[in-house]
Parts: sequence; C-alpha cells; structure tokens
Amino acid sequence: MQRLAELVDLDLYPLQKLESQAGQSLIDYVRARLTQQGCAVLPGFIQPQKCSQLTEETVGIADQAYFKEEVVNVYNQDPHQD
Repeated sequence: MQRLAELVDLDLYPLQKLESQAGQSLIDYVRARLTQQGCAVLPGFIQPQKCSQLTEETVGIADQAYFKEEVVNVYNQDPHQD
C-alpha cells in the first residue's frame, strides 16, 4: 500500500479502506456522478508532488501511443446512435 500512497492521496480517497464509512462515501459519490454525469472527477487524487513526474513519463512515451480521433461518449459509443 505504500507505493499506492506515494501516488494517490489515500486520505482523500481511501482506496485501501473501501469498507469504512469514508470508503463507502467515496463509492457512493463516484456512483452518483457516473449515473448523473457519466464521469466522476476526483480532484487531488494524484499526490501533487507526483504530477510533474507523471507528466514527464507520459511526454516521454507519447509518441508510442495509439491515436485515433473520433466522437464518442464516455462509454466509447457513437453518441448519435439510437
């Protein structure tokens, strides 16, 4: 869990204690946002001191990423499909 704590703010987002009241509140929040908005934004999920490191890592491998531009919804489906 130590490695996860280095990356994720486990005080804000207690992934290691999902059965706790705080964990259940997190689950309820995410489920509600997914139902209402189709996505859940988790501000501060990544530890601030890790953001620049993650940016550097992703910039360094971005040219290896698969890229295809298309319009889809959060479920990767055509939003105009009936």
